Amino acid sequence: NALVDKKRTIRIHGQKLILVIDAEWHYFKGELWTLYFLAVKSIYSETVVVFDPILRCGRENAGSWNIFINQLPLTVRIRIVAIVSDGIRGIESIAADNGWVSQRCHFHLLYALQKMRGKRVSTSGRIIREEIYSSVKRALSEKSEIELNALCQRLAVLARHYQCPKRMRMAVRDFLRRLSEFRSYINYQELNLPTTTNVMESVNSFVKRKALTANSPH
Repeated sequence: NALVDKKRTIRIHGQKLILVIDAEWHYFKGELWTLYFLAVKSIYSETVVVFDPILRCGRENAGSWNIFINQLPLTVRIRIVAIVSDGIRGIESIAADNGWVSQRCHFHLLYALQKMRGKRVSTSGRIIREEIYSSVKRALSEKSEIELNALCQRLAVLARHYQCPKRMRMAVRDFLRRLSEFRSYINYQELNLPTTTNVMESVNSFVKRKALTANSPH
């Protein structure tokens, strides 16, 4: 408790900052609680400053994120120019309202598609699934607009294929709708945007290990 109650002095350098957010959930006596993590980094730095996480009852949602983001110190908030997230619904509106660039996490997207690829040769539509995965992976980093357009057109066709699973179809369509957010790191190279929230995933893993014996939100 002494460590938790200890007042932190945080110094954040840089005129332009990137906000990185992620969340994890826990159940206490059958009730869902979400732990919200926020961190910032200078566009010229490879390290982040992690704020104290916030524990709140209920499922992760953009409304809660908006509250916590607005509670950041004003001296920090006015320097934020971009936000990196796993793409929870509504984050794009928060970015737009603040005039920030939004970068969506590549890892979360590819991990989700990876699970849908199918491990067995006999998996229905395995060739379609494999092409979708490889095409999305290429589209994330393709520099040629001509090649990118061709990949997107092909993905749209593949998503309509009868052997494409419904969940994969929805993931592809969401990817195509939000393509610019996945490629912000290319379109705004001067910001040096990270393409994943992995730094926060590391914090999450650390907290999960430490909280294994916790049996209440307190």
